[in-house]
This record gives sequence, structure tokens and C-alpha cells, in this order.
Amino acid sequence: MNDQSVQDMKLRVEVEHLKRLAEGGGSEAQWNLGLMYYHGQGVSSNETEAVKWFRKAAEQGMGYAQYYLGRLYDERDTEKDDVEAVKWFRKAADQKHAVSEYHLGIAYAEGKGVPKDKAEAVKWFRKAADQGIAYAQCCLGAMYARGKGVAQNPVEAHAWLELAAMNGTEPARKHLAKLESEMSLLERIEATRRARQLFDQLKRR
Repeated sequence: MNDQSVQDMKLRVEVEHLKRLAEGGGSEAQWNLGLMYYHGQGVSSNETEAVKWFRKAAEQGMGYAQYYLGRLYDERDTEKDDVEAVKWFRKAADQKHAVSEYHLGIAYAEGKGVPKDKAEAVKWFRKAADQGIAYAQCCLGAMYARGKGVAQNPVEAHAWLELAAMNGTEPARKHLAKLESEMSLLERIEATRRARQLFDQLKRR
């Protein structure tokens, strides 16, 4: 028996163990079983089964399961449901799940599953950005740059975009290049000072 066969057998045994625990109501097992179906580990990939087990864990209040359930409803090729996605992202976000906060910001910015509301988008982008989510930092910076949902502020925009760029977000670098061409030297200096301040604040959290 080769190494791959041994690994496959171990995964199948793990799935059977998780099924027993999940059917007994264990939320952690339900969440992990959902992941096995989602990724096709130890079982054939099955989105319907993944949704079933994520939902069971999510209904018991597990934030990670709520997030994955929201993501599945947001991304599915069939049975895509923006309203249902927002519902589960919100439940996870209410538990301070940072990526769910970011997805809620996107929903409000684009009007996906909720009425378009730029101010509400800024609120959720800020929550996720404060937890270090680079794409949320980029979106928040872009909102400040354009004055969408918040008063236009090139210094604050630059600071958040600089932070996002430091975290490896390529769109932030593109936004920064455009923004810097429109800013004075004093504004750029102030923006760098503000970025350092934000960086220090995030490190202390």
C-alpha cells in the first residue's frame, strides 16, 4: 500500500468518526465534516452536504461555519443567494469575524442582498480594517479617496492604502500611485505619519 492509499484510508476513517460526532450534535465536528465535503477530503466533493453541515454548526452559533455558509451562498454557481449570504455574514460579523465584516462591507457597497449604502459599507470596512484585513484597508482607503460614504480625505485615504500595500494588496498600490499624483508634499508626509500611527494601533490589538 503506497503513501497516498494510506492517507486516503486515514481520511475516510476520520470522516466516519466526524459523522458520528456530527450526528450527535457536536458543532465542531459538524464544521469539520462540512470542510471535508467542501474540499473533497476523504469523501467526494459535495457542496450540498457541505452546506448541510455548515448550517448545522452555524445554527449553533459557530462563527467560522456562519462565514463559510455565507461564502457558499455568495459564490455558488447554482442556488446563489445574496440575501442568505448577507444573513450569515452578519451573524459571523456580530461575533467579530473579520473576513465576514469585510464581506458585509462589499455587500453594502455593491447593493448585494441589501440596499446599497456607502456609509454602512464604510462602517464594516473599518471594522475589518481595524482587525488587519488588507483588502478592507484598501476598500476603506478608496472610500476616503472618493468621498463615498465618508467625507473625502486624501490623507486618511493614503494612510489606509499605504497600510494595505504594506500587507501585500496590489490594488492598494495602484490607488496610491494615482492618489499621490494629486496630493501635496505636506499631505503625503502627514499621510505617512498617520499610516505609522494606524500600524502601531493595530500592533497593540
